[in-house]
Amino acid sequence: MMKKFLCILIFSFLLAACNNKVDEIESRIVEISGIEIVLDVTEYVSNTEETVGYDLRAAVEEDTEITSKDGEIIKLEELQPDQNVQVIFDEPTDLSNNETAFIKKITILE
Repeated sequence: MMKKFLCILIFSFLLAACNNKVDEIESRIVEISGIEIVLDVTEYVSNTEETVGYDLRAAVEEDTEITSKDGEIIKLEELQPDQNVQVIFDEPTDLSNNETAFIKKITILE
């Protein structure tokens, strides 16, 4: 009985450790293609010192708010690769899967 309990407990910890769902991140824009941006999420997904990067495709919707740090409204066309941004998602997003995330707000940090 104790072995079964320990196995369930260890399995629960492993599942919790693998959960990469987040509401917001700070990231670097890798690429912009139409209404889709690619974000570098390596620091959120990788638990090692590896140099392989992890990217997340995210859709900028019509009602997505894009602002500067000072609150100035920015157009999608003004975003540039290599900009550091804070991104708030429409719903908790699993950064480790290949599904497109949907963005609620983007704030340009620099």
